[in-house]
Amino acid sequence: MKNIPPSFLPKFHGLRSEDLETFLFKSEIVYRSYGYLLKTQKLRLFLATLRDKALKWFTSLGTNSIRSWNDMQKIFLEKYKDRDIKEEIFRMNQRERK
Repeated sequence: MKNIPPSFLPKFHGLRSEDLETFLFKSEIVYRSYGYLLKTQKLRLFLATLRDKALKWFTSLGTNSIRSWNDMQKIFLEKYKDRDIKEEIFRMNQRERK
């Protein structure tokens, strides 16, 4: 297992313009490339990828709300996966039939 230079870790800011799947894919590639295969290692590294809104969101989570890599993936995806769909639904307007 080699040290990962911080600049090699992908960054996630929590912006709508960011592609969540690309971020997660790049993260996994970096973890594997440097020999971080254990879920506990990935969990520790994941925090270093978060910036701005995403980091604020993470730090606002309750103590012990994340106990494993699986917990982190689930909570992270719940927060960011469907944000475009949720916003689109919120903006929907019902129109009258003519």
